[in-house]
Amino acid sequence: AADDQYLHCACFALIPAGQSSAQSLAPVKVSVGVPTPSVPFLPLSVTVQKGFDRANGIEIDIRTISGSVGIQSMVSGGLDFTTSAGSVLNAGLAGAPVRVLMIMIDKSTYTIYARPEIKGVQDLKGKRISVDSIGGSQYSELLLGFKKIGFNPSDVAIVGLSPSLRLASLESGAIAATMVAPPQDLMFEKQGYNRILRLGDHVVGINGGLGVSTALLQSKPALEGER
Repeated sequence: AADDQYLHCACFALIPAGQSSAQSLAPVKVSVGVPTPSVPFLPLSVTVQKGFDRANGIEIDIRTISGSVGIQSMVSGGLDFTTSAGSVLNAGLAGAPVRVLMIMIDKSTYTIYARPEIKGVQDLKGKRISVDSIGGSQYSELLLGFKKIGFNPSDVAIVGLSPSLRLASLESGAIAATMVAPPQDLMFEKQGYNRILRLGDHVVGINGGLGVSTALLQSKPALEGER
């Protein structure tokens, strides 16, 4: 069902007016931003691997791009969609011309993993913790989680860091902790890092979905009517 929703939205947004997917001689390319290869974004990967996109007349180009950067790219016309629905919601509330089309998971899937010497959240005081981007869903859920457990977010330095650099940064001590989503949590467990806070136990979060710019909605009004 999730795959069908992704494809339904993409088809109506990108296939030229008056042309059905069956009439298209070549698949219409659709660019979709994904912040990290994790569980909330699995349906999109399955869609591409199984060829469901091409069977529906489109070709999905998955681009690894953080939520905030993806939103900037959508607004400028460099990206069609982003799966960072939480970041899109935050940006929309702040006045950005974007809209959430669908949500995959309405509970935080993020967990904080820390270096071996960090045994609990209180040990993070004065330390650095990374999220994929400042202002994105990881960032907002981290702030909410800290407040829920009575920890002052200003007691830590929150930095934006590419997910590909998290493990190396933990190993070097450049950061003391980081936000991780399944299935990467298994890797961090295996490496001996401490799980100090599961955000899903404390906060509601938006993880995965589909966001689009209002400009694309206006150019393809059928998209909103067919969600």
